[in-house]
Amino acid sequence: MELEAHKKTIREQLLLKRRQLTAAEINQQSLQCFNQLRQVLDKLSYDSIMLYHPIQNEINPLMMIEYFWQAGKRIYLPVVRDPVLLPSEFNPTSELRPGSFQIKEPHPQLLTDPGKIDVVIVPCVGCDRQHQRIGYGKGYYDRFLTPDHLAIGICYPFQIVDQLPVAEHDKPLQKIVSSEEAF
Repeated sequence: MELEAHKKTIREQLLLKRRQLTAAEINQQSLQCFNQLRQVLDKLSYDSIMLYHPIQNEINPLMMIEYFWQAGKRIYLPVVRDPVLLPSEFNPTSELRPGSFQIKEPHPQLLTDPGKIDVVIVPCVGCDRQHQRIGYGKGYYDRFLTPDHLAIGICYPFQIVDQLPVAEHDKPLQKIVSSEEAF
Protein backbone atom coordinates (compact mmCIF):
# COMPACT_ATOMS: atom_id res chain seq x y z
CA MET A 1 0.00 0.00 0.00
CA GLU A 2 1.31 3.43 -0.88
CA LEU A 3 2.63 5.37 2.14
CA GLU A 4 0.16 8.26 1.98
CA ALA A 5 -2.77 5.91 1.38
CA HIS A 6 -1.72 3.86 4.42
CA LYS A 7 -1.52 7.03 6.53
CA LYS A 8 -4.94 8.10 5.28
CA THR A 9 -6.48 4.76 6.29
CA ILE A 10 -4.97 4.95 9.78
CA ARG A 11 -6.05 8.59 10.11
CA GLU A 12 -9.64 7.79 9.12
CA GLN A 13 -9.88 4.87 11.57
CA LEU A 14 -8.51 6.87 14.50
CA LEU A 15 -10.62 9.95 13.75
CA LEU A 16 -13.74 7.78 13.58
CA LYS A 17 -12.98 6.37 17.03
CA ARG A 18 -12.23 9.85 18.39
CA ARG A 19 -15.52 11.24 17.06
CA GLN A 20 -17.35 8.68 19.21
CA LEU A 21 -16.02 10.11 22.48
CA THR A 22 -18.46 11.89 24.76
CA ALA A 23 -17.78 15.32 26.26
CA ALA A 24 -17.35 13.66 29.67
CA GLU A 25 -14.79 11.21 28.28
CA ILE A 26 -12.87 14.03 26.58
CA ASN A 27 -12.77 16.08 29.79
CA GLN A 28 -11.73 13.12 31.94
CA GLN A 29 -9.02 11.98 29.50
CA SER A 30 -7.77 15.57 29.04
CA LEU A 31 -7.44 16.02 32.80
CA GLN A 32 -5.59 12.71 33.19
CA CYS A 33 -3.33 13.62 30.25
CA PHE A 34 -2.60 16.98 31.89
CA ASN A 35 -1.57 15.19 35.10
CA GLN A 36 0.82 12.96 33.11
CA LEU A 37 2.17 15.96 31.18
CA ARG A 38 2.72 17.95 34.35
CA GLN A 39 4.86 15.11 35.74
CA VAL A 40 7.04 15.29 32.61
CA LEU A 41 7.28 19.09 32.52
CA ASP A 42 7.89 19.56 36.25
CA LYS A 43 11.28 17.87 35.75
CA LEU A 44 12.31 20.35 33.05
CA SER A 45 13.51 23.93 32.87
CA TYR A 46 11.59 25.96 30.28
CA ASP A 47 10.18 29.47 29.93
CA SER A 48 7.65 29.14 27.12
CA ILE A 49 5.12 26.65 25.86
CA MET A 50 2.92 26.47 22.77
CA LEU A 51 -0.42 24.74 23.21
CA TYR A 52 -3.22 24.45 20.64
CA HIS A 53 -6.95 25.02 20.49
CA PRO A 54 -8.61 21.59 20.20
CA ILE A 55 -10.81 20.55 17.29
CA GLN A 56 -12.61 17.32 16.44
CA ASN A 57 -12.50 15.88 19.99
CA GLU A 58 -8.75 16.30 20.46
CA ILE A 59 -7.27 16.17 23.95
CA ASN A 60 -7.99 19.62 25.34
CA PRO A 61 -4.80 21.36 26.51
CA LEU A 62 -6.62 24.62 27.31
CA MET A 63 -7.38 23.40 30.83
CA MET A 64 -3.61 23.63 31.37
CA ILE A 65 -3.38 27.34 30.64
CA GLU A 66 -4.01 28.52 34.18
CA TYR A 67 -1.34 26.14 35.51
CA PHE A 68 1.29 27.44 33.09
CA TRP A 69 0.22 31.04 33.62
CA GLN A 70 0.53 30.70 37.41
CA ALA A 71 3.94 29.08 36.92
CA GLY A 72 5.10 32.20 35.03
CA LYS A 73 5.43 30.52 31.63
CA ARG A 74 4.88 32.41 28.39
CA ILE A 75 2.00 30.75 26.57
CA TYR A 76 1.49 30.65 22.82
CA LEU A 77 -1.17 29.29 20.51
CA PRO A 78 -0.58 28.60 16.81
CA VAL A 79 -1.92 30.82 14.08
CA VAL A 80 -2.19 29.24 10.63
CA ARG A 81 -0.75 31.31 7.79
CA ASP A 82 -0.74 28.83 4.97
CA PRO A 83 1.60 26.99 4.60
CA VAL A 84 3.04 27.63 8.09
CA LEU A 85 2.15 27.87 11.76
CA LEU A 86 3.16 30.99 13.64
CA PRO A 87 3.13 31.27 17.43
CA SER A 88 1.00 34.04 18.91
CA GLU A 89 1.28 35.03 22.54
CA PHE A 90 -1.72 34.14 24.65
CA ASN A 91 -2.86 34.82 28.21
CA PRO A 92 -6.02 33.87 30.09
CA THR A 93 -7.69 37.17 29.16
CA SER A 94 -6.91 36.89 25.43
CA GLU A 95 -9.86 36.81 23.08
CA LEU A 96 -10.10 33.82 20.76
CA ARG A 97 -11.57 34.13 17.25
CA PRO A 98 -11.99 31.55 14.49
CA GLY A 99 -9.05 31.47 12.11
CA SER A 100 -8.03 29.05 9.38
CA PHE A 101 -10.00 25.79 9.44
CA GLN A 102 -12.24 27.49 12.06
CA ILE A 103 -9.57 26.83 14.71
CA LYS A 104 -9.68 29.51 17.37
CA GLU A 105 -6.67 31.84 17.45
CA PRO A 106 -5.64 34.65 19.81
CA HIS A 107 -6.81 38.15 18.95
CA PRO A 108 -5.09 40.49 18.67
CA GLN A 109 -2.27 38.39 17.32
CA LEU A 110 1.08 38.99 18.97
CA LEU A 111 3.26 36.90 16.68
CA THR A 112 6.70 35.86 17.86
CA ASP A 113 9.76 34.09 16.54
CA PRO A 114 9.17 30.30 16.62
CA GLY A 115 12.72 29.95 17.96
CA LYS A 116 11.59 31.53 21.22
CA ILE A 117 9.33 28.59 22.03
CA ASP A 118 10.85 25.97 24.35
CA VAL A 119 8.08 23.35 24.54
CA VAL A 120 5.54 22.61 21.81
CA ILE A 121 2.48 20.55 22.72
CA VAL A 122 1.47 18.82 19.51
CA PRO A 123 -1.97 17.37 18.75
CA CYS A 124 -1.94 13.84 17.39
CA VAL A 125 -4.37 11.90 15.28
CA GLY A 126 -2.09 8.93 15.85
CA CYS A 127 1.38 8.21 17.21
CA ASP A 128 3.63 5.24 17.86
CA ARG A 129 6.26 4.10 20.34
CA GLN A 130 9.02 5.34 18.04
CA HIS A 131 7.69 8.89 18.66
CA GLN A 132 6.28 9.30 15.17
CA ARG A 133 2.92 10.99 14.70
CA ILE A 134 0.32 11.63 12.08
CA GLY A 135 -1.90 14.66 12.09
CA TYR A 136 -4.47 15.76 9.58
CA GLY A 137 -2.01 15.43 6.69
CA LYS A 138 -1.16 19.07 5.97
CA GLY A 139 2.37 18.99 7.50
CA TYR A 140 2.06 22.17 9.58
CA TYR A 141 3.85 20.80 12.64
CA ASP A 142 6.48 19.02 10.51
CA ARG A 143 7.36 22.41 9.02
CA PHE A 144 7.14 24.24 12.36
CA LEU A 145 9.19 21.98 14.64
CA THR A 146 12.95 22.43 14.93
CA PRO A 147 15.56 20.48 16.91
CA ASP A 148 15.46 23.31 19.48
CA HIS A 149 11.83 22.55 20.39
CA LEU A 150 10.88 19.94 22.94
CA ALA A 151 7.97 18.49 20.98
CA ILE A 152 5.47 16.57 23.09
CA GLY A 153 2.52 14.86 21.46
CA ILE A 154 -0.62 14.41 23.52
CA CYS A 155 -3.24 11.83 22.67
CA TYR A 156 -5.73 9.27 23.88
CA PRO A 157 -4.36 5.79 24.63
CA PHE A 158 -6.22 4.29 21.65
CA GLN A 159 -4.32 6.65 19.35
CA ILE A 160 -1.01 4.96 20.17
CA VAL A 161 -0.37 2.29 17.54
CA ASP A 162 2.48 -0.17 17.10
CA GLN A 163 4.09 1.55 14.16
CA LEU A 164 3.14 4.33 11.78
CA PRO A 165 4.28 4.69 8.19
CA VAL A 166 6.92 7.43 8.03
CA ALA A 167 7.74 9.77 5.16
CA GLU A 168 11.04 11.61 4.79
CA HIS A 169 9.49 14.94 5.86
CA ASP A 170 7.88 13.53 9.05
CA LYS A 171 9.52 14.83 12.22
CA PRO A 172 9.49 12.66 15.31
CA LEU A 173 8.38 13.95 18.69
CA GLN A 174 10.63 13.81 21.75
CA LYS A 175 7.85 12.62 24.06
CA ILE A 176 4.33 11.27 23.84
CA VAL A 177 1.85 11.67 26.67
CA SER A 178 -1.55 10.06 27.05
CA SER A 179 -3.92 9.81 29.99
CA GLU A 180 -2.20 6.55 30.95
CA GLU A 181 1.49 7.02 30.27
CA ALA A 182 4.36 9.18 29.09
CA PHE A 183 7.26 7.87 27.03
